[in-house]
Amino acid sequence: MIDLATLEEGFIYYLTQHHPNNNYRKPSYEEIIEHMGGVEGKKDREDLWSDKLHIYRWDTPEGEWLMLNFNVDENGNEFCYGGSWSTALKDEKETYGW
Repeated sequence: MIDLATLEEGFIYYLTQHHPNNNYRKPSYEEIIEHMGGVEGKKDREDLWSDKLHIYRWDTPEGEWLMLNFNVDENGNEFCYGGSWSTALKDEKETYGW
């Protein structure tokens, strides 16, 4: 579990990194964790996991959530390329030009 303020901080970091103004940079899992206050995501949709795709999810006690998809390179490094989120994060998304 993660508190909503920390989840929003990590989400804003993801949005500002993976944005047209930043050449759609793909932040690493470690960078996302750093901006989530050190809270690791729980594995999600494990039925879709492969050696090239990992999916993690962060949940708040209030039921808000963020799910991010990561490409895995040949060295095992994970780089975020997309995701989905709960309604509470929608305003944050719009604030950052999405």
